[in-house]
Amino acid sequence: MYNARERGRAYASRPLSPAFKPHQVIQNEKAETLAYACFSHRHDLLVRRESTYAGGPQGCPLMFKDRILVGKQAFERLRTYGIAIPFFSYVIAESTAQHRPCLLTVIERVNGKNVTDIAPASKKLARDVEGVFIRFLNYLKDTKESGGPFWSDFNIHQFMYGTLERDPHPRIYLVDVEPYAGKWPAPGSATPEAELMLTRGYLMQLMSVYLGIDGFETRNNNGILLKRARVLLEIAVRSIPPAPLYNEFRDNLLLLLTWKA
Repeated sequence: MYNARERGRAYASRPLSPAFKPHQVIQNEKAETLAYACFSHRHDLLVRRESTYAGGPQGCPLMFKDRILVGKQAFERLRTYGIAIPFFSYVIAESTAQHRPCLLTVIERVNGKNVTDIAPASKKLARDVEGVFIRFLNYLKDTKESGGPFWSDFNIHQFMYGTLERDPHPRIYLVDVEPYAGKWPAPGSATPEAELMLTRGYLMQLMSVYLGIDGFETRNNNGILLKRARVLLEIAVRSIPPAPLYNEFRDNLLLLLTWKA
C-alpha cells in the first residue's frame, strides 16, 4: 500500500550533494540566505535561497519537488499571457546552517531597476506597467474560470525594468519566481466551502493588483493614471458574488476603486 508519509521520510533521509562546486558561487554578506549571490564564472546568473516552506519530515525534498512542478507550470502559463520572465531553474540543496533541504533559484540577471524605483515614469513605462496589470488580471480571470496552476504571490515590487545579457531590449521582467503557486480546481469540482475560500484568495490577489496600481500612480504624481487597468480590476471585483465570508473585503475594495475613479 502506498504510504506518502513513509516515502517522505525515506526521501528526506537521503544525503544531499552540495548544490555547487567549491568557489563556484560568490557569497554576499548574507551567505546563508544567498539573497542574490552570483556565479564566479557566469555573472549573467544569480542564485537565491528561497524561503518556501517544503513541509513534510525535515523539509522533505519530495515536497519541494511537488511545489517546484506546480510553480513551473504556473510561471509557464504567465509567459503565455505576455509576462516576461527570465530563464530560471530550481535546485534542491542542503542548508549548511540548518542541515536540512532548502530550495535555491538560479535565474538570469536583469540589469536595470525595480519598477517601483523609477519615478517619474515615462509614458512608455507607464503603458508597460499597465500592461503587466492587465495581463495578470486576464490570467487570474481565466484561471478562476477554467482551473489549473496559478501564481498566488503577485506584487509589483517583484518586477524590474531592464535588459538581459542575451537581450539588450529593455522590458519589464518578473524576477521573483519563488514557487508560491497552487492549483485552482476545475469548474464545479470544489465544495461550496472550498469555493468560498478560493474566492477570498482571489479577492486578495485583486487587492494586491489595486495596491500596485495605486502605488504606481501615487509615486508618479504627474497625472499618470492607469485607467484601463482600473476598469478591468473593477469588472473583476464586481463579478464576484456577495458572500458573508468576504463581503466587507469586497465592498472596501470597490470603495477604493470608485473613490479615485
